[in-house]
Amino acid sequence: MNQNHVRRTSLFVVTLTKAHRGRQKPDLLSCIVVNLVDFACKRMGILQASAANLVLVTCLLLFLLTHFSPAQSDFDKVGTAGAQFLKLGVGARANGMGGAYIGMANSAGAAFWNPAGLAKIEKRDVDFSHLSWIADIRHDALSYAHHWGGVGVFALSFVQLGAPDMEVTTTQQQEGTGEMFTYRDLAIGLSYARNLTDAFAVGITVKYIDEQIYTYHARGIAFDIGTQYRTGFYSLSISFAISNFGQDLRFGGAYQNTEVVAGTNTMLSQEREFASFPLPLRFSGGLTYDLLNLKSLKSRIALDGLHFNDYSERIHLGSENWIRDILALRAGYKFNYQEEGLTLGLGLQTRIDNFYLRVDYAYSDLGVFDRVDTFSVNFSF
Repeated sequence: MNQNHVRRTSLFVVTLTKAHRGRQKPDLLSCIVVNLVDFACKRMGILQASAANLVLVTCLLLFLLTHFSPAQSDFDKVGTAGAQFLKLGVGARANGMGGAYIGMANSAGAAFWNPAGLAKIEKRDVDFSHLSWIADIRHDALSYAHHWGGVGVFALSFVQLGAPDMEVTTTQQQEGTGEMFTYRDLAIGLSYARNLTDAFAVGITVKYIDEQIYTYHARGIAFDIGTQYRTGFYSLSISFAISNFGQDLRFGGAYQNTEVVAGTNTMLSQEREFASFPLPLRFSGGLTYDLLNLKSLKSRIALDGLHFNDYSERIHLGSENWIRDILALRAGYKFNYQEEGLTLGLGLQTRIDNFYLRVDYAYSDLGVFDRVDTFSVNFSF
């Protein structure tokens, strides 16, 4: 495949993308993509970088540029999906990078982001994370991964969101009845990942989800599927993940719906069943690239595009910089969020024989909600 053929292929992909989206993009986009492909051919040589890799990079660039625009969609489907705790970022390393972690995930915590990242674990790995969310809400996660020789990597994961007990109120007793109720969400997952080649990894997670409010529970099963691919184009990696794919949830039992009869002072109470609601399905695509890979300084950037079934598209941009493999400095930004934006993070790691310990911290700006902090500990042995 020669350079002209690669150029024609990239233009063809641009045309298909325009047709799929049902609207025309400026010709500038086509020029940018073709020039990127030409640059790749000139810098690497068509014999060194296969045309398939270049076309794959082109397709992903188009996907991010045309589908993950920060512009608002015609309307946001906010409030149409449940189990929102599944959207919260797990781990200080990931949160410090603005959630740009689909391609960066390489520890036991990858079970929460992209299960394909578990394939990078060589022995055993443990991740613990605590997020102090707003309104005294706690978000805790624990994961353990084990490499089983040539079989692959298996992982167990647990995440829970909880709040202090709250007082029950009714229409007649709006100041409280004296009875307390509990709100809690949890998900327990089993993951499997392996390298299909030395450049391509896949992973899958099946998880049990349970949301509890008072005595009511909504339970279900969901799946996460992910891939990570080293393109061979310098240090560029491409990753994809589908998260929270599963059945609709419904709270069991029934509730009392109390209404005032029009034109009277009479209160009418009726028993009704809860409606079902979908899970927060998410499609993610990411790019990672090593800016520096020196003994004393390593620097990597990451860009993720996210598409939700209950919100408009979002973009996460992040960077991680390691100084002598001891101190990590991280920064990131989240685009198309009403309150979230800037994130910052720190990490320290040490090694004792074959035991690795890493401690991470992340700061996230939540606008009117001030800030949230994430703390994590990682063990590898």
